Amino acid sequence: MRSAVECWQWLITSKPELEIRFLQEMVSSWNCTVQKKLGLFSASQPMTGPLAACEGARLEPDPPFVKPHGIWVQFICELVETVKYSSYEKVEMLASLIHRSLAMCVGAEPPCQTRSVSAIGVRFKLLTCGLSLLQGDILPKSLAKNVLRERIYCSCLDYFCKPVTCPSQFPRELREDITTLVRFWQTLHSDKKYLKASDVGDLDLGPTSPMTMVQNNELTKPGEFNRPTTGWINTVPLSSSTATLSKRSAKSKRVPMADNFVKCYLKKRNLILDLLAVEIEFLVVWHNPTSRQELLIPGEDNIATWRAKNITEKQWQDYTRLASTRRS
Repeated sequence: MRSAVECWQWLITSKPELEIRFLQEMVSSWNCTVQKKLGLFSASQPMTGPLAACEGARLEPDPPFVKPHGIWVQFICELVETVKYSSYEKVEMLASLIHRSLAMCVGAEPPCQTRSVSAIGVRFKLLTCGLSLLQGDILPKSLAKNVLRERIYCSCLDYFCKPVTCPSQFPRELREDITTLVRFWQTLHSDKKYLKASDVGDLDLGPTSPMTMVQNNELTKPGEFNRPTTGWINTVPLSSSTATLSKRSAKSKRVPMADNFVKCYLKKRNLILDLLAVEIEFLVVWHNPTSRQELLIPGEDNIATWRAKNITEKQWQDYTRLASTRRS
């Protein structure tokens, strides 16, 4: 996988005109690993309880082999940072890759991605990449953008639909995974300012999408940033009658839905932040049980401050109601 990534980097650097073709092939290869349930998408093996062990029972951990996906996800993250301000078609292709990697369900069996703690770093690095696409104006206001946020939140909650298991990573790998978790926690914490009521407004559901343009080979020139017009104005021609619609009446129809959208995602966000804070604290204790100064993780003090805040009874009720709803 490392050799493949180095070849890919050489290809897109020396032959930028082939980058679109390369991305099409890479996304197809990624989708193949999803369909065949390899690595990150493999089914977790059931663990044998040590109190119910029998003769010849295997008690050591059997983590899935996710290192190739870890190298691949790192390459995808770097690629997103490179193309997200230069080519909208390439951004859409990478966003579709993340779409196909995440399921819009919580607690399903078998899960879309393995819930093994050994894969936590790869899983949340991919989710961090998805959040980076959502935050800001990289993706236009659309139904697909809202669906991607729902997939990311569901994937976060789905990870915690498992019993607590001890990590099997080496100390260096565990430290990298904790750092990835802390970075995702910080990114999700800042997601509050990107949850705007306007995102639920006029959604572009027209047939002319960037992915359709890619499939029809109607591509822009390399390096040209062609962002489509957002909103229903892109699909419905304006006329004198539509132009005279009252903004006040239109706003009154959208506000209740928009407010519910923001409130619902803020509750999900707070629940995920609390669950992640507990998981990070658990892994930090495993990584640095004696609190040695040289082993401290940058940013863990902010999470400890979040954990120290008081939670009201109403918040506990909201968390319980939300968690039971997601599992059902």
